[in-house]
Amino acid sequence: MKRISLFCILLLAISLQATASLTTNFTSGFANNGILPDGDLNGWADTRNLSVTEYAGLTVADVQVTLNISGGWNGDLYGYLVHGSGFVVLLDRVGSGNVGAAGYGDSGMSVILGSTGANGSIQTYGGNSIFSSSPSGNYSTITPSAWNSFDGTDVNGNWTLFLADMSSGDISQVTGWALTIEAVPEPATWAMIIFGAAFGCWQLARWRTKHC
Repeated sequence: MKRISLFCILLLAISLQATASLTTNFTSGFANNGILPDGDLNGWADTRNLSVTEYAGLTVADVQVTLNISGGWNGDLYGYLVHGSGFVVLLDRVGSGNVGAAGYGDSGMSVILGSTGANGSIQTYGGNSIFSSSPSGNYSTITPSAWNSFDGTDVNGNWTLFLADMSSGDISQVTGWALTIEAVPEPATWAMIIFGAAFGCWQLARWRTKHC
């Protein structure tokens, strides 16, 4: 009986860890070759439709965005990610709260943006046009809690990155971006997994009682 109990505990633990991680990289097929219209609030957008069979029925538990941008003036940039009911601001004229309306004057970035980041907030990464190089590493965004708006949405479907260069004079270009999504089964699927594990243990216990 002790062996059955241990087996059932292990089976339930495995079922509760049925998560998956998906990373998708986008490096081509960009409108205007990824070049952001200079000083144009209409901005630039790239929509990617995920249709991954093995992720059907899974919902978002966490998401991060990788941004690779070259050239330009980082303090000019505003951007967001949207998917279903989820929406988060990625960039909001970084540095504008620290050094004035022009923001940080660094050129380009290679960053991972999410609800948490080892390097602090991208809004205050500390750059300027003279002393700092382009930011790289892992950063949080201006409103970390907004990432929760993606939780529970379908992994598959349209994901849209929007960026706008808010001031004229310097040209930014998106050379690539990526999504990293942590996914879990839908609540109904979770219930079926747990029920199946519990039912299997019950059947095993019955068999053990009859044959031992």
